[in-house]
Amino acid sequence: KAKTYNEDGYKIVSTSFTTSKMTYPNNVLGLEGNHQIENAVVAIGIAEILQEFNLEITNFDILMGLETANHKGRLEYYHNILFDGAHNIAGAKALRAYLEDFVSQPITLIFGAMKDKQITEIGEILFPLADVLILTEVENARTAKVEGIYKFAQNQANVILTQNISEALEIAKTFPDNLTCVTGSLYLVGEAQKI
Repeated sequence: KAKTYNEDGYKIVSTSFTTSKMTYPNNVLGLEGNHQIENAVVAIGIAEILQEFNLEITNFDILMGLETANHKGRLEYYHNILFDGAHNIAGAKALRAYLEDFVSQPITLIFGAMKDKQITEIGEILFPLADVLILTEVENARTAKVEGIYKFAQNQANVILTQNISEALEIAKTFPDNLTCVTGSLYLVGEAQKI
């Protein structure tokens, strides 16, 4: 059970966990987002069960795992750009909660997705948070075309259509006071991180 956590800007700075076996005080989580507290609880529980089966997992190993865990393309920052490959409803909800809880500045949302994803539902979750919504395509045969995505974003103000992530990022630079969030596909995040 997670007992406490403190927030400082965008990051949970520490959290404490108490199980039936031990208290893990003042841990720094390597992963961003309040939902990572729940994930850490599960990881600790699994590690403690594995300890019962005499696997060589020390309490220090558990603490280091919490601190050093990372997930490329998931709530990952580079300057004023947030990369999050939310490509399903659960990921979109987690990203939305994070943005609502930790981001106070305007948001430029760059969105591209694969055509086999639940774009309508993901859009309903994420698009209302965008002060500027930039729709783009992923360099992949499965990409959803921006015109198709736009059908789900017509009610949004400030919607801009682009053909690729390079163009989308250039446009995002014209909103320097905004947090730019690249989302909708891990492929899109990967392309953006190469630029």
